[in-house]
Amino acid sequence: RGDAGQLAARAESLSRGIESVSDALRDALYLDVAEGELTVEAATRQAEALRWLQRVSRHIWRIAHYLAI
Repeated sequence: RGDAGQLAARAESLSRGIESVSDALRDALYLDVAEGELTVEAATRQAEALRWLQRVSRHIWRIAHYLAI
């Protein structure tokens, strides 16, 4: 149970970290599009990947939490 609790805490920390930088990353993607450094298609793919990472990290956190209780 202790290991599961540590896993849950680590998963929470990582998920929150991803959340905290995601807005800035997304803004940077769109700025790159505006400056012509990235195509709309490439930025869309990267933004979708970021949203997927956020979603999966939250699911992992929740799974780890429920394994720990």
